[in-house]
Amino acid sequence: MNSVLKIITAKNLTYSQKVVQLSRVGENCVDVLNVSEKFKEYHKKGILCDMNEGNAPFRPRYVMVDFDRFVKQGSKFLRIAPPQDLEELLNSLMILYRHIPSITTFPVYIGNIDTLINPFLDNVSDEKGPDHNKTFVVEVYLNSNCIGSGSGKSKKQAEQKAAKEALALMGYKF
Repeated sequence: MNSVLKIITAKNLTYSQKVVQLSRVGENCVDVLNVSEKFKEYHKKGILCDMNEGNAPFRPRYVMVDFDRFVKQGSKFLRIAPPQDLEELLNSLMILYRHIPSITTFPVYIGNIDTLINPFLDNVSDEKGPDHNKTFVVEVYLNSNCIGSGSGKSKKQAEQKAAKEALALMGYKF
């Protein structure tokens, strides 16, 4: 009981981290794994490791989720209809991702996210403003981080500004 109180009152844990820690305390109260005495001995000596997963064989490390099917059909269980636009898609994927059982609480996604998102990008534009006065916006990414952005009256002008900003960030001078 002391460990539960320690988790609840911990000032260095977020709410989500506390929930995970409390659930692990509960999981570890039940001995659901039928392990041999030899394993217990080796585990206690540190020869074998359970990767700090405790007694949680019902939370797998890897789960193969059919994201394509989810996007096309939605989920009756989560009461999510198939997404109709980019905002619904991203929201639905975040909800699904949060409900995938995983020992790490962050499941591994194996796939090409672009194939899921591309069909929803038809109505998303890098242009702003009315047809007679468009402003184009371009961003430069390096390892998923935006390192430059630019806008202009043409795509070329926006691309040049974004590239210049990215190069300046990397130390190039003009």
